Amino acid sequence: MANREFRRLLGVAATEQKPSRMERLTHPEDWPQSVRLVEDLIAGRRALFRQEVRYRRTDGTYVWTRSVVFPVRDSRGAVRQLAYLVEDITEQKRAEEALRESEALVRQLAENIQDAFWMVAADFRVLLYASPAAERLWGPAMEAIRENPMRVLDAVHPDDRALVAAYLPPNRILEPAEIQFRVPHAGGIRWLRVRVIPIRDASHGVSRIAGITEDVTERMRAAEVLAEAREHAARLVRAVREPLDILYKALSPDAVPALSEGDHPPGEAFALRAAKLSPREREVMDMLVGGGSTKTIAAALSLSPRTVEVHRGRVMRKLGVGSVAELVRLALLGGPRGIP
Repeated sequence: MANREFRRLLGVAATEQKPSRMERLTHPEDWPQSVRLVEDLIAGRRALFRQEVRYRRTDGTYVWTRSVVFPVRDSRGAVRQLAYLVEDITEQKRAEEALRESEALVRQLAENIQDAFWMVAADFRVLLYASPAAERLWGPAMEAIRENPMRVLDAVHPDDRALVAAYLPPNRILEPAEIQFRVPHAGGIRWLRVRVIPIRDASHGVSRIAGITEDVTERMRAAEVLAEAREHAARLVRAVREPLDILYKALSPDAVPALSEGDHPPGEAFALRAAKLSPREREVMDMLVGGGSTKTIAAALSLSPRTVEVHRGRVMRKLGVGSVAELVRLALLGGPRGIP
C-alpha cells in the first residue's frame, strides 16, 4: 500500500490499487544498492537504513527521494513487511547540481584567466584557494604565502610595504578596496594591482576575504612612456613658443594697423594670420612647428587625436598652408633673425 502523498509524488491515480513493483519504480542505477540494504535489513545486520534513491514517475521522469526504511516483524520476529518513510528532495538535488555546475564554472574561469583569484580566512591565517595564475605572479614567494598568507608582505617592494600592511591584520577589511604596489622579481620590478572583497556570513560578519591580483606592469610602463612623450612635447612647445610669441606681438594687427597682409613679406604676413588664431589653435600650431605628431599633441594637451586633427585643419586653413613643411618654413621665415 501507499498513501496519497506517495501516489501524488509518482503521479499515480488514486483509483489504482498500488503504484507498481519496487524494482520497476526504482532507477536502474539505484536498484542494486537498494537490494543490498534490504538484504542486510532482513538478515538482521541493520535495524533500519537511510537511502537517497530515484523513483520513476508515470510520465517517465524521475524524482529524487530520501527514504528511511525499517522492517515490520511478526510475533516471532520474522520480517513480514518493509515500511518506507519517503521525502521528496528533487528541488534540493537540482539546487545542489546547479551549485556544482556554478562552482565548476568559477573554477574553470579562475584557472584559465591571466589574473590570479584567491581567497583567505578573514584573519589571513589560512589560504583557502589560489588559482594557478598566482604562481606566475608571485613566483617562488607563493610557497611561503601558501603556508602563511601574511608572508605576502615579505615579497612586496620595501617602499610599498607600509601601503600593503594597512590591509593586513590587525587592520580589518570591511569594504571593497583596491591597492597597487611593486614586487621585485628576477626580471626587475613587477607592478601588481589587487582588488579585495570582504565576504560576509549569515550574521553579517566578515568571514573571508576574496581578491583578484592583476599584473599591470606593461600598463605602468605605457603610462611612463606617455608621460615622457608629454614632457617632450612640452619642451618642443617651450622651444618655439617664446620667439613666436614675440613675433605675434610685434606683427599683431594692433601693432601695425595701417598695413594689410598683402603689404608684408610672406613671413610677416604669415605672422599676422597666426596672430588671429585662437589660443588652442596657436598651441596646436606651435607643437606642429616643433615637430609634434597628432598623438604627442593629443597627449600634451589632453585632447583626443580626432580633436587635434580638427584644430590642425583649421590652423592650416587659416594660415593658408598646404603642409606641415610649409607651415614650418613660413614660421621660421617670419621669426626673428638667428632662430635656427
